[in-house]
Amino acid sequence: MTHEIIAALALSACAAALAWAQEPINGWSVHDDNLEYMVEMAALGASEYGINHMQLQRKEYGYGVNLDPQSQPGRELRKLGEACDELGVKLHLWVWELSAEVPEELRPEGAIAAVDPAFWDWVRGRYERFLDSFPELDGLILTLRESPVVMHLSNDMIWPGTPAELVAKTITSVWQACEPRGVDLYVRTFSVTPSETRMLVDGIRLSPRGVRVMTKCVSRDWHTCLPSHPAIGDFPDRVQIVEFDLTGEYSGQAIIPYCLPDYIKERWDYARERGVAGAVGRIDRFSSHCIGSLNEVNVWALSRYVRDSRAKPSDVWDEWISRRFGGGGSDVIRQVLGTTHRITDQILYVRRFKFLNDHSCVPSLSYADSHIGSASLGIWIKGLRTVEGELARPNERTVQQAVLEKRDAIELSVDALRRIEAARAELSAQAYEELTAAFTLLADAGQLWEPMTEAYLRMRMIRKGDLPADDPGFTAASSAMQGQIDRLQERYGDALHFGRKDASPGQGLGRASSLLAEMRAVVDNARAK
Repeated sequence: MTHEIIAALALSACAAALAWAQEPINGWSVHDDNLEYMVEMAALGASEYGINHMQLQRKEYGYGVNLDPQSQPGRELRKLGEACDELGVKLHLWVWELSAEVPEELRPEGAIAAVDPAFWDWVRGRYERFLDSFPELDGLILTLRESPVVMHLSNDMIWPGTPAELVAKTITSVWQACEPRGVDLYVRTFSVTPSETRMLVDGIRLSPRGVRVMTKCVSRDWHTCLPSHPAIGDFPDRVQIVEFDLTGEYSGQAIIPYCLPDYIKERWDYARERGVAGAVGRIDRFSSHCIGSLNEVNVWALSRYVRDSRAKPSDVWDEWISRRFGGGGSDVIRQVLGTTHRITDQILYVRRFKFLNDHSCVPSLSYADSHIGSASLGIWIKGLRTVEGELARPNERTVQQAVLEKRDAIELSVDALRRIEAARAELSAQAYEELTAAFTLLADAGQLWEPMTEAYLRMRMIRKGDLPADDPGFTAASSAMQGQIDRLQERYGDALHFGRKDASPGQGLGRASSLLAEMRAVVDNARAK
């Protein structure tokens, strides 16, 4: 441990104590960088949801900490900061390290000379210049993952200490720019493996005590089956907040409904009991927005739980339904929306394992193949390793289990539509129309994913030689998938999306057609052999 880190540890913990004495941190995190939208969300959040904290996480703004304050994005960021200041909402920007091109003189023989004090002066200097250009910012959210150089895992670093000490040195260098300017610094504990999580936790503990922490409510990425993050409550002498995905990055992105008041309550209570100072919820995924969608109930749930620990899921449902639709048919609305957690999981997962799911979209064949065998979920849940192994080398039983899961999701969606129709006289016109459209889309998604799942699993069996290339099951499933694509094209046209609305028009069915063509090509190749 360097003398500099030891000195940094001597900094007062008063900032953390004062933060805990204040009201809970109640925050929103946004991806969509449209200025009008961001200002609108800040105003709405402050007035109706009581938010006091806002995060902007687009890499276009903070990736290299070199945003020109005179550029259009720079001017918009400053305007957003001014608006947040007027509303009493603290604005925080996500940043990533290491994300800038390191000067040649700090890369002897191509490696990054982290042993050279000049390197850390360069890191700190970038943040000093950046923060001086954007005095409207109240804080930074530092990610040490998902950057061009993940320093604590890189073999291109000249560093004599431990990876945890390198993490601490990185954090300390950024903190040295933040602390004199009164800017809060939160460090995310996002990682892939338990060992990497421990490395980050150890590095944060070696950092100045004024440094804050942000931890996901789940242990890896946004999959609700995962256990709570092991670092929650690991920092009793620091301000720690917990991050929630309210949109459903892998669960429909607010296009397919995914309503979670009970789940959010369980996760929040776990974190609150371990002394966290508040929470922040992701309220969009680029142009897929929670506000205005049925997933808006998740936003209301988190804000209510953070502000009032006595609030129950039943309170959330009653309040939100009344706000959104009026009082009519509230029991039916709650009952059918309460099934969306299970339905969406059964469509976009197989036995809790993320499967044929590229951020809620139909994947390419290479994406689908590459996400079986990585064990990223199985590392955290032992049972999922077994599921992943079966999906990697499927048999007829594997296929039937997956298909039955999709059929159950379809039946639940159809049953919800029956209940909505039966309660039509009680429902407002808005509630009837929104619910009918939502569950029709869920049923349609299930009817696409069912043959797609069977065709993909059978293709894997053919590719590995476990089925003949002329397998009638693959022929039937691929034909059924094409039939669903044609049917959905006729119903929705190019307006259909399952996620990532920004990517391209008609990508939902375009992606499905591409995947089907790729799978058929694999089978044709097997026939040719």
